[in-house]
Amino acid sequence: EYIDLTLLNSDKSLTLRQKENSIRVLFEKGIFNIKGAVPFVAKYLRISEPSVYRYLKNIKNKK
Repeated sequence: EYIDLTLLNSDKSLTLRQKENSIRVLFEKGIFNIKGAVPFVAKYLRISEPSVYRYLKNIKNKK
């Protein structure tokens, strides 16, 4: 609901900026407070779980 589904459903990979923005939006909405959210988000963004944690760390450090 918070991410542009046309990006997720396309065969193209998301850019670094698109991935970071998607993680930021989900973080701000509190999605990562839900148990099991990281693997779910990683699957749908087609990135690894460590990448999700890395994006989250960068987002938290910028605040």
